[in-house]
Formats: sequence, C-alpha cells, structure tokens
Amino acid sequence: MEQIIQLFLFFLKNIGTKRQGAHRTSRVKRASGTEINDFKEHQSVRKQLFLFKDKKEKTIHIKEEKTWNRGFNMWNKIMIGVLLAASISFLSPSTSEAKEPLTYFPIVKKGEVLEWNQVNKLIPKGATFKVIDLETGFYFQVQRRAGNKHADVQPLTHDDTAVLKHLYNGKWSWNRRAILIPIKGRMLAGSMHGMPHGAGALENGFPGHFCIHFLGSSTHRSRNIDPSHQYMILKAGGQLAKFASGASAKQAVSMFLVGMKQQDIKIAKPVLSSILLQDRSITSLFKGITSMQYEIRTPSSRYPPIVRTEIRAKIKKYDDDGLHSDTYTFLLERKSMTDGWKIIKIRF
Repeated sequence: MEQIIQLFLFFLKNIGTKRQGAHRTSRVKRASGTEINDFKEHQSVRKQLFLFKDKKEKTIHIKEEKTWNRGFNMWNKIMIGVLLAASISFLSPSTSEAKEPLTYFPIVKKGEVLEWNQVNKLIPKGATFKVIDLETGFYFQVQRRAGNKHADVQPLTHDDTAVLKHLYNGKWSWNRRAILIPIKGRMLAGSMHGMPHGAGALENGFPGHFCIHFLGSSTHRSRNIDPSHQYMILKAGGQLAKFASGASAKQAVSMFLVGMKQQDIKIAKPVLSSILLQDRSITSLFKGITSMQYEIRTPSSRYPPIVRTEIRAKIKKYDDDGLHSDTYTFLLERKSMTDGWKIIKIRF
C-alpha cells in the first residue's frame, strides 16, 4: 500500500509540472505574439519574458498568470490527495478492524492460580464469562449452568461453539487445555476439556455441557482431583517449574505421563533432563496419542532414595495403529534433598 501511495504522489508531481509548463507556454505565446516552439526548462521561459522590456504590462500579466496557475495546480493536488485518502480508507479496513481477529484476545503471560472455593464465589451459577485459550489466544463466551465440585458450563451462542470446536481441530475431545478467565478485574488460571456430555439448555449447537476446573476442584462422580486438569491449571498460572522444584519423584513421573497423555511436552519439560529433551525417541512420545491410561507403581528401593530412584508405570495408549500396552521404567536423580527430581533415563 505504501508503494502505491508513493507512486501516486510521483504521478501527481509530474502531472502538475507538465500542466504548469503548458500554461506558461500558452501565456508566453499570447503575450509576446512570438512562437516559442521548443523549451524544456522553465528557466528558458523566464529568459524569453525579460526580452520584452518595453511591454511591462504584458510581462506583469504573465507573472500574475504564472502565480495563479501555481495556486490552481496546488489546489488540484490537495483535492486529489484528499480523494486518494478517502479511497484508501474506503477500500482498506480501518486499523481498529484489522488489528486482530474477532475471536482473538491479547494473552497475558500467566493467570492467577486460585482455589476452587474462592472461584466458586467469583463465578456463581448463571454467570456469563469469557474463556481464553492459553496457547492460541482464541476466546469464546460461556455460561455457568451447574456444578458444585467444578464449573459445568455451556457455550453462549453458535459462534462460541464454533470457536471451541476449532480449538480441538473440529473434533470434540476429552483432552485438557490450559485457559485464562478474566473476571472482576482478575485473570484466573483454569483448565477445560472439549467433550459435550450431560444436559444442555442453551440454543448454541452444543449437545450438552463441558467442564472447567480450578485448583483443588474435583470430578463430580468420583470426587477425585484430576491430575491432568491440575497440571494444566499450573501451566496457565506459569507455575509448572515451581511445582516441579518441590515435587516428589512420583509426582515428577506423573508430570511426564500427563504431558504425554495430553500431548503437551511443556508439562513434562520441567522434570526432564537436558539430554532427554534433545532425544527424539522421547520427544516423539508427545505426538500421535489419541487416548492413554497409566498406573504408577511405588518407587524401587534399588537406589538410595535421597538422590536417585527408579519408578515403573504401566501404560495403555491408543494411536493410529491401535492399542499399545507397555511398561515404562523411569530413572530419576537429584543433586541434593533441596533440588528437584529430574528424569535422566526412560526404558520402554
């Protein structure tokens, strides 16, 4: 667009110059009665004018005409410039319209990790609020309809349902996603899944409701705290590294397995050694899994538990090739009792 404007201004400049030259030529011819066939420089016109010293009136008349022509051409340029600006503003979207997509929200680095019993009061049943996806910045509106141990919500409109489905690549999914919720001047860290279930009452094209969890919230049936949701909440709050620094060896393995289950290596990153983070056979585990279950066994007593330990986990995972059952053995190490555990080796 900038190049087009520069080209247009260059065109105006040249047209204005040529038109001024044409006016001057005609005035000279009429004033002097002499044919001036060829001149390219305006200076040559001025030389011709001063040859007629005995015709001062005509000379003055010519100077006045030249001044008037300059003003006329300047007004032409101004008017054409105004029309150009109007055309550009009409054809191009305004800055406010083109700044960001309709469903995009400027993402803050982290949210506030708040206990469920506090969030329950901030977002009562019937409240309408915005849900922002941490990874993409896409947002949509929901209404809390029910839920005591966590929030059962529904998308507000068909458009909100479309945004939610887009976040899950067009397929409803139980996978957890880290979210941010702006409410009453605060930005809360939360976690959601994208699977419709149960009843729904809004005309929104969403067949049921979905769940949003906060720190310490639990499921309604089992009343258990869901590790996947809790780690996503810590991710939304920027607290994964802090949690990992004080986590037990079993919790460190849990972070790895949840990251693997949710296909999100960012959850496992704080507990992986730098060598494993560069190992493609390990990083590839965070891609292609559609569903997964795991069971962590008690730590082995093979090593001194203070600085090194070994933990096994039974894993069932589904991918494009079907079901796979494996046993993973994790070797963890830390330099001292005040340091966090790091997974330094994985056998599977």
